[in-house]
Amino acid sequence: PKKLRMLTLDGPALNRLYLTEGLVDGDVMARSPRRESRTPVYATSMTVNEQVEFVGQSLSALGYERVETSRIRPAEIAGLRAARFDIAASSPGGLLISGVGQVLRRDDKLYVAVYLAPTEHYFEASRSSALHAMDTLAF
Repeated sequence: PKKLRMLTLDGPALNRLYLTEGLVDGDVMARSPRRESRTPVYATSMTVNEQVEFVGQSLSALGYERVETSRIRPAEIAGLRAARFDIAASSPGGLLISGVGQVLRRDDKLYVAVYLAPTEHYFEASRSSALHAMDTLAF
């Protein structure tokens, strides 16, 4: 989708930072390539928990497996209230993936940032750089 960008420090197999432009009602973060899978759609009426669930479902649509979100907590980004959460998943090849996501709603638009990397070594190795990028986003 045109509103999703992926950045990386060391290559997409080692770490990824997904960023969305402001999603509006009816937008998708990712489309599932499988016809039998439902594509998650953003709705401005979503609660924070539903926004986090939307992100998890969107990661599944991107091809990640066994996506779990946990530890939803408040965050402040650019002086605005946001929510941050932990992510656990696996790649299609079975590699364990760890991550941190955040959702921020401003003017009925949802801004999503998700950092993902292999759990072994790479997640911790680039976590502080990813969190700094997430902390300094401007809206």
